[in-house]
Amino acid sequence: MPRITIHILTLLLLALQPLAALAQGKDEGSRAMEADTVRQEAVRDSLEISMLVCAPGTQVYELYGHSALRLHNLTTGADVVLNYGVFDFHTPHFAWRFMMGLTDYTVGAVHYRDFISVYSAEGRIVGEQVLNLTQEEAYRLTMLAESDWQTPGWAYRYNFLYDNCTTRLIRMVEQAVAGKVVWPTEGAGQRSFRDIIHEYAAPASPWYTFGQDLILGAEMDQPCSVEQQLFSPVYAMHYMSGAKIAAADGSVRPLVRQERDCTIGPLPQAKQAFPISPLMAAVGLLCLCLLTSLSEWRWQRTFHLLDDLLLLLLGGLGVVVALLFFLSEHPAVGSNWLILLLHPLWLIYLPWKVVHDVRHRPNHYGIIMGTAVALAMQLCDTLEQLNALNIVHRDIKPGNIIVTEEGEPWLIDFDISRLEKPGRGQDTRMLGTVGYASPEQFGFRQTDCRADLYAMGVLLNVMVTGGFPNDSPVPGPLGGVIARCTQMDPAARYA
Repeated sequence: MPRITIHILTLLLLALQPLAALAQGKDEGSRAMEADTVRQEAVRDSLEISMLVCAPGTQVYELYGHSALRLHNLTTGADVVLNYGVFDFHTPHFAWRFMMGLTDYTVGAVHYRDFISVYSAEGRIVGEQVLNLTQEEAYRLTMLAESDWQTPGWAYRYNFLYDNCTTRLIRMVEQAVAGKVVWPTEGAGQRSFRDIIHEYAAPASPWYTFGQDLILGAEMDQPCSVEQQLFSPVYAMHYMSGAKIAAADGSVRPLVRQERDCTIGPLPQAKQAFPISPLMAAVGLLCLCLLTSLSEWRWQRTFHLLDDLLLLLLGGLGVVVALLFFLSEHPAVGSNWLILLLHPLWLIYLPWKVVHDVRHRPNHYGIIMGTAVALAMQLCDTLEQLNALNIVHRDIKPGNIIVTEEGEPWLIDFDISRLEKPGRGQDTRMLGTVGYASPEQFGFRQTDCRADLYAMGVLLNVMVTGGFPNDSPVPGPLGGVIARCTQMDPAARYA
């Protein structure tokens, strides 16, 4: 897998391994390099051992810094840096093992000059703390390191809180000293794991802290002892400055004999953060939901698409949270109680909801048809009263109907209405609105109440479909009623 692909994967799964940077696997050389030179001397009066602490970088995997161990033989000149943060990108199923916390790390070695040149080129400061060890202790620490370094296939299961490139080195120092390392008590219980990782992630991008908070659980919020805070390279450097070695003979000496900077260069420039923060995105989503709710209330409709997208988002995040909660060996993910909200069950519910919404979608056509029929029946009552007086309206159309706030239709504009006169062959004047006027209004015969019935059939068709009967006929039984009302022969219409 190419290195850039792993970096992209690391960014997308930031929350899955927010402190993977502690390892900072810069492949720094071969195991065998200078091994014989370092061990060739049993002369212990020239061995200087230092902790190297690399400042945080701008990449997501560099945010938390890095630690390494320097073994410097002042007599022979052998100068090796051991890095316990090396892993192999080409390991089978690397991406899956990385997400599940199953990545094995090993130790790599590189010459001190090469190690420093890499960080100098990046503008990252490397601080050095020369350990105040006796020659016997320095030799013992060297043997511990070389035991790992020289063992073929040696590896350890990386844990970003409890067993990383920093904590492993500190435990080796504690094993090598003839006595006990006494850590300062100032700062104990004042910070949680989450406080520390936020301290380095927040300046880089608020999305990093959002991702961490999304998948790291309650374990991250417990107050940390000084020993627990040592998982951070920078915090470890701070506490080592005040640590003491209590020897078996009762003497006490500082753990660190000397501190110095190893690199000089411009500080790395921070990358421009993504312009939209999680808070802005949340406010935007809230506004969208409020506007959608107001629109649903205004139009008396339900917009299912937004609901479906929200369920898809919750379910997608839930897959990640559930995988980590139940399967991952990463620390703190097993106490993430957001799983009560973010879980894959939303994805199981979503298809059922979509099918249910489609099957129970409101029949707007039926509502329109019912409203049109109700208005038409009230207009027919009005026409019945006009027919009793032998009055023919002759211009029934949408423009001549007013519907009150109570939903009652009023028929207006009687300008071309006439009285039916028995014995006449046709109307005196041929008047009416094309499309609504009956054939007899164009001179075929005298109009009567059946002419208004023709116009009512056309009007009912327009109210239901928006078109005339010949263009957009109404289906079903109502269409049959309209077809009879609009017959060319008045005798074929309803009486």
